[in-house]
Amino acid sequence: MKIDSLFNVQVMDLNLKAKTKKQAISKLCHLAYKQKVVSNAEKFENDIWIREELGTTGIGDGIAIPHNHSKYVKKATIIFAKTSSKLDWESLDNKPVKLIFMIAMPLLGDDTHLKTLATLASYLIDPKIVKELLKVKNPEAVVKIFSKQQESKDDGSLVDDSGKVLAITACPTGIAHTYMAQEKLEYFAKQLNVSIKVETQGRSGQENVLTKEDISNAKAIIIAADKNIEGVERFAGKKVLYAGTKDAITAGDKLIQKALSGEGEIVKEQSKNDDSFLTDTAQSWKSFRSVYKHIMAGVSRMLPFIVAGGIILGIGFLLDSGVDGNNNFGTVRLQSGWFSALGKLSLSMIVPVLGGFIAYSLVGWQGLLPGFIAGLIADAPGLLYTADINEGWSNLWGRLIPEIKIGDITLQFNSGFIGAIIGGYLAGVIVFALTQWTRKVPATFRGVKDIVFVPLLSVLFIGLIMFALNIPLGFLNLGLKTGIKKMYDYNLHILVGIIVAAMMAVDMGGPINKAAYVLGTSLIADGESGQKVMASVMAGGMVPPLIIALTTLIFKSQYTIEERNAGISNWFMGLSFITEGAIPFAATRPKKVIPSIVIGSAITGALVMLFNISLPAPHGGIFVFPLLRNHWVTDSGMQIGLGIILYVTALVVGMVVGALLLGLLNSKYFMEKISNKKVKK
Repeated sequence: MKIDSLFNVQVMDLNLKAKTKKQAISKLCHLAYKQKVVSNAEKFENDIWIREELGTTGIGDGIAIPHNHSKYVKKATIIFAKTSSKLDWESLDNKPVKLIFMIAMPLLGDDTHLKTLATLASYLIDPKIVKELLKVKNPEAVVKIFSKQQESKDDGSLVDDSGKVLAITACPTGIAHTYMAQEKLEYFAKQLNVSIKVETQGRSGQENVLTKEDISNAKAIIIAADKNIEGVERFAGKKVLYAGTKDAITAGDKLIQKALSGEGEIVKEQSKNDDSFLTDTAQSWKSFRSVYKHIMAGVSRMLPFIVAGGIILGIGFLLDSGVDGNNNFGTVRLQSGWFSALGKLSLSMIVPVLGGFIAYSLVGWQGLLPGFIAGLIADAPGLLYTADINEGWSNLWGRLIPEIKIGDITLQFNSGFIGAIIGGYLAGVIVFALTQWTRKVPATFRGVKDIVFVPLLSVLFIGLIMFALNIPLGFLNLGLKTGIKKMYDYNLHILVGIIVAAMMAVDMGGPINKAAYVLGTSLIADGESGQKVMASVMAGGMVPPLIIALTTLIFKSQYTIEERNAGISNWFMGLSFITEGAIPFAATRPKKVIPSIVIGSAITGALVMLFNISLPAPHGGIFVFPLLRNHWVTDSGMQIGLGIILYVTALVVGMVVGALLLGLLNSKYFMEKISNKKVKK
């Protein structure tokens, strides 16, 4: 790829006046618009920021390469700027940025912008080029520097010595750092007169794959990755030096020297007759830093259980429509009970699956057992905790703790999704610690270690941790339930609607959400008054995914293609009362998403109470709308019709308000104005 052809002297600023990263990006985007490189400066800027939020594009050595492909780019261009001020770009080496290369690529549907990034990075790793760029006086000279370097650049082959260094690079997004780490390692290897081959595991998959022959002849192996990599078992019996992409980019020469000197860990060999081989996905303790990645791995595995279970359970409730079943809706008719049982069974798996696959993401299959156990304990099954039952196979753990009641509410030890997240993560830590501790066990005992020793100790340790963790979270849930019930007793209905609906949104399935949900379901048996609380609870849980879906529809430029596709599925989740659909969006933009969905849900909850609507079903979303009742009228048909109309109205109002607020918070211009006002004050 000829990089010099992508430079345009009309979109260069050799004296950029900017005090912040935001100002720099904004000015370069508007410069691109002025020179007709992009069709819309603001929307292209939003696309650039979408990439920036995934991780810094400050590659170190005073260089930043903001980039993205966008439908607003007319022609592939590298927008260059040099600044005398020191811009904080949160770079890998924590040094300020002086040179900015903004890559603007049309939306081609491939990874051209990534290849451009990799090629550009391969030039910028040379300190001589960086020094020349810092001294450059005119735009033409910039193009000349890259043209000259391109002519003298060899075919990339390196001097071969008695051995070869192998490496694999990978980062969570599979974009910038994957390829920059590759280029840096290749550059440093050339400086050290060492032969090297680097496999990249980026967004487009594995490239330059290491072969059996490569591995057999390898003198040293480096894995510079910030995520789990594919095929670690290829190196069984070989010593591997683990590091992050930052280490490769900022100190690749030292990594190569360490690997050649014999530093690293031997990858365990797989027994031919033993399928208990543990793929070492957690290369080192450094891999545990990617908390978000591992949580999202669990969430992605959990969502199918929620979607399938929620819809099937809703069908069960719908089949019981018109039956006077009090709090037994979904179980009165035989056919409804069949659907409800299947739906409940699927939903009962979501917390254990979350814990299990967080641990799996951290340490591979050996994390599944303690991770699932952590999730099961977090869900507080009757075997461990059951209020008012202290005999047989019930409440076996609850008996060890004094029973606590406030009024008619008994303390329940349920830590829910928060407990599963913490427990799943700790399960991974425990398994990794145990495997590291026992890695020198003789080969004859490895089967016993993997099948007996590690599983046994990991379950015992996670059991002790979860037993302790459930106690404080149980008290938190008890306090929340008691306070809400007292407010309802004092006729603060609208306030109750606001609170329970907001609770459903604040952690989208966590202990706060579950406290509100359990309260709503427990009050159904109280008749009309309790069923109004349940109506507010369900509405509050439906709104967050609907807000996400609407925002990705009306503010498309603020989201990536992948996020917009995920937004479509949130329509379905929201209508099915599956709040967890909003979790991936809240995890990536918590300061913007959580306030927006909480406010939207709170408004909906208040309106449901104001409209005097009740719901006798504990789940189902749109599938149980025929069970809604408005109590302004007495005619049964009118109650149903008016109840559905007003309930939908409440949902739409909360959804629209939340979506507009989220769109506003996502706006870079709005956030920049807020920041400027704070500075002036």
